[in-house]
Amino acid sequence: MLDLSLPDHLPIHKPLTYEEHTLPNNQEKQFLFKPTEGDLNKFALDLKKHYPQQITWQDFAPLVMQSLCYLEKFFDLNLIEKRQHILYIMHYFVLAKDKNHLPDQFSTNIFYPMIIAFIDMVVPNNVEEFLSKLTYDKPPMATDIINYGQSIKTSFSDGFQWKDFATSTRLAIRYAARYKKLQSTEKKAIANQIVDYIVESTDSYFLPPYVTDKILKAIAHSYIDQLFDILSN
Repeated sequence: MLDLSLPDHLPIHKPLTYEEHTLPNNQEKQFLFKPTEGDLNKFALDLKKHYPQQITWQDFAPLVMQSLCYLEKFFDLNLIEKRQHILYIMHYFVLAKDKNHLPDQFSTNIFYPMIIAFIDMVVPNNVEEFLSKLTYDKPPMATDIINYGQSIKTSFSDGFQWKDFATSTRLAIRYAARYKKLQSTEKKAIANQIVDYIVESTDSYFLPPYVTDKILKAIAHSYIDQLFDILSN
């Protein structure tokens, strides 16, 4: 039986109650600054309504991004709280889904380490982590893409792990973003090629054996697509 209980060691906490600020006339309240556990649960159920059938690994990127957009309206959340709340929403979303509607090869051993690594990526300490000071006019050659992928691989001295996978995706996005004159679709293709090269040529013995190259590519491509859409706006 699939165990979807929340592991004790994960950085998830139950949110505090709202902080409410009443206007001087006591007739109207300003925006509520922090979400409650009930608010996050309700949002997770709202997400479930938009994904009524089986979800894929690719769906987690838009789910994470929609959760982040939801939390942006709570002005008093710091970065750590945003990350914790997104993780809480994703956890509750998975709990609410019928087990037959979860992705192929779904396992908490994949899901939680993966989702934590990518939440940290999409809620960076600074958006500059996705931007490069270098810019290029001409598109990269195939050898340029491979060479950059190789340079990323050299940092995985202890084997390929989830945090490395998220870092590879972020660096691939940063590299592709250098080519300012390219269309967003072209930049996405460059980043996808870098990630594909790394996935296909890197030892992933620290990841569960059922985490296939196909799953890894699907996850990375989806985040690349979501993040470039944001960066292009």
